Amino acid sequence: MNDISEIKEIGSVTVQNILESNLNFWSTNVLDNTYGGFYGSLDYEGNSILKHSKGVILNARILWSFAKATNSLQTKGYVEILERSYEYLYKHFRDSDVGGVFWEVNYKGEPINTRKECIAQAYTILALSEYYKATKKQEVQNWVISLYHFVERHFYNITDNSYVNTIKKELEPINDSSKNLGTHLHLLEAYSSLYKIYRNETLKERIENLIEIVLDKFLQNDNYCEMSFDQDWKITTKQISYGHNLEVPCILLDACESIQTKKYKEEIVEKLESYSKEVMIQLNALGGIYPSKDIAENKYVKELYWWTQTEGMIAFQKLYKKTSNETYLHFVDRLWKLICENFLDQKNGEWYEKIGVNKEPISSNKVGMWKSPYHIVRMCIQFI
Repeated sequence: MNDISEIKEIGSVTVQNILESNLNFWSTNVLDNTYGGFYGSLDYEGNSILKHSKGVILNARILWSFAKATNSLQTKGYVEILERSYEYLYKHFRDSDVGGVFWEVNYKGEPINTRKECIAQAYTILALSEYYKATKKQEVQNWVISLYHFVERHFYNITDNSYVNTIKKELEPINDSSKNLGTHLHLLEAYSSLYKIYRNETLKERIENLIEIVLDKFLQNDNYCEMSFDQDWKITTKQISYGHNLEVPCILLDACESIQTKKYKEEIVEKLESYSKEVMIQLNALGGIYPSKDIAENKYVKELYWWTQTEGMIAFQKLYKKTSNETYLHFVDRLWKLICENFLDQKNGEWYEKIGVNKEPISSNKVGMWKSPYHIVRMCIQFI
């Protein structure tokens, strides 16, 4: 294989097929026509788990996925599902009293967990920014900008230049002084998307500051991402996350492109190359990528998760484009074959969440707070 475009088809499976079938699954099987919006969970066979709560991460990621497909494919085929997704998010997760979005509602759409997670605000900003590009609705732009200001007012800690993870509905910080990679990474992703529709110099400065936080703190190790720190920036990472090792540098590169800076490019590419070394060893041995390894015990979680493989596809594609090293195309090809042959649920639709090292599916829910179309759409858009 000497060109990335060659991964687009294996047998009758193409990237376009995977994207369309995945979005079709979410626009049909996941609709909650009784209480509105989408089901909060589907079981292994794709059956709705009635009266399950509904999380903001899932709902924001659904909106982002359909908006991203709409903008990338320049299609009007998802108008109804976009409106449904936006309206449910606006009506049920938006806190009209003090701002921000709630973490969780019950099956009827009533708030049951009103804490404000920074990562939830981030994914909502990401989704609304992409949705605004598709619709140009002023209401959407107003809301997403207000969320950005909400985060800066209530989550940013100027004392140690970090973002807190959680605050209460009453806007009081929750007693959690840890500093997490996910919070900073996905806020950077969200702000980078927002900047494309809101060319604000202060926002640009916040993006560059987040790039530097992630690089200086979370990517200080040359072998893997640090996942967490305590209040004094002391490392508390217990597991190496291979999905994050691949995803984080890619999101950093996208952020640099968003604000059009080459300042950090060389360092980020070097990190991605370094973080990919152990992943390539796993791929040669297993044909897939483990999700994580316990640092203290040096033990892998010996399963293969869907999202880690998609982030591997994206990472190796970027490495090839940045370095022209065709070795990386070999690993794109291996991951693509693994996905097509083992992760697509041909009977019940969508993807298996995880498979064993023997490539057999492991029973787990098809849909949940973190099991959404987001990673699959991210991957597909890169190759269409």
